[in-house]
Order: sequence, then C-alpha cells, then structure tokens
Amino acid sequence: MTSPEPLSPGRYRATLILGLVLAIVAFVIGLVVVVLNLNPLFGWFFLVVGAVVAVIALLQLVRQSRR
Repeated sequence: MTSPEPLSPGRYRATLILGLVLAIVAFVIGLVVVVLNLNPLFGWFFLVVGAVVAVIALLQLVRQSRR
C-alpha cells in the first residue's frame, strides 16, 4: 500500500478556498434558520460549524501565503 502524494500548493489553496466558501454558506444557512426561528438547534449548529471552519480555513490561507 502506497501513501498518497501531498497536494500541490495550487490545489491546496483551491481546497482551502472551497472550504471557506462552504463554511460561509453553512454560516448563512444557520443565520437564516436562527433568525426565522425554524429549528434553533439546527441553526446554532450550522452557525458554530461554519464559523469554526471559516476561521481554520482563513488561518491556513494566511499561513500558506506567508511561505
């Protein structure tokens, strides 16, 4: 069994940007659900997950751009 090759810098950056976009979408969905009071638990879950993933993606993007 062989180990997979690491991602190229361009592909890694594209993956981080995709993660950031999906995190923002999750955050917006959570915000809409909480504001409309459709299902508060679901909304808060999406808000927290979206915020955490967005922060991690942003930190990784900044870290990668400094190299």
